[in-house]
Amino acid sequence: MLKPAAWFLFLALAAAARGELPPAYTKYLEAARNWGPGRSTPGASLAATELKREKTAAGTAVTYRLSARGVATSLPLVLVLWPLEKSMPAPLLQNLRVAGDGTVLCGAGPASCGPGQMANMPVSLTFYAAKGEPKRVALMTRDAQVRAVANIVPFPLAAMDRGCSVQAMLLAPNAAAVLVRGEGFAPKAALEFRGSSGGAPQVHQAKADAAGRFETVILPEVRGKTSGTHTLSLSSGACHPEIGFAWGVGAGRPE
Repeated sequence: MLKPAAWFLFLALAAAARGELPPAYTKYLEAARNWGPGRSTPGASLAATELKREKTAAGTAVTYRLSARGVATSLPLVLVLWPLEKSMPAPLLQNLRVAGDGTVLCGAGPASCGPGQMANMPVSLTFYAAKGEPKRVALMTRDAQVRAVANIVPFPLAAMDRGCSVQAMLLAPNAAAVLVRGEGFAPKAALEFRGSSGGAPQVHQAKADAAGRFETVILPEVRGKTSGTHTLSLSSGACHPEIGFAWGVGAGRPE
């Protein structure tokens, strides 16, 4: 039986061995999988408070205001964004600072928050996203010695059943790779993991960790098909959360 931490390497290396996944892509997926609060410096955190949702011709625009803790510094801060379609993060906003109440504020000049944004205005970000698509952001000093890392997911893919839950988060465009996390299970509980992209379900036996959590990365695409729907579930005892999501052409369309 594979331990949760070993699932990613098993799936990625197996796919690479079959010629379905370039070896370099496994490194990208590993970095994407680890992006989040765990990459923040000790005591630092970044939070996004939703302000509004608006329907537009391009999809639903979701606007957030940012706040941070543990990044108090006299040095200017940079907000970086790592889109799913890019191989690495890039600066989005420059010369930011954090107010005493934690609000992230614009700095001086158009290089900070852009034209029309004045110094000391709260930073707000507007995103369009597909279901389960994270907006990967980090607030940091230029040398990254102080950093707060977060995933903002405007349209979560999640389900709960009798106290346990399963969540899916896209790691690549069009759901070519998906991070699956489960929690709320009994410590070290035996789990049955089922997944199907239209054919017979694949069933694996797994195990929750000491905190009752489980994590793996799946590659839902099917050879010979350009799109489809993947369903997956985690089961333990009477608990059986299940979710489904689209993959392939059109799966990255904003909600």
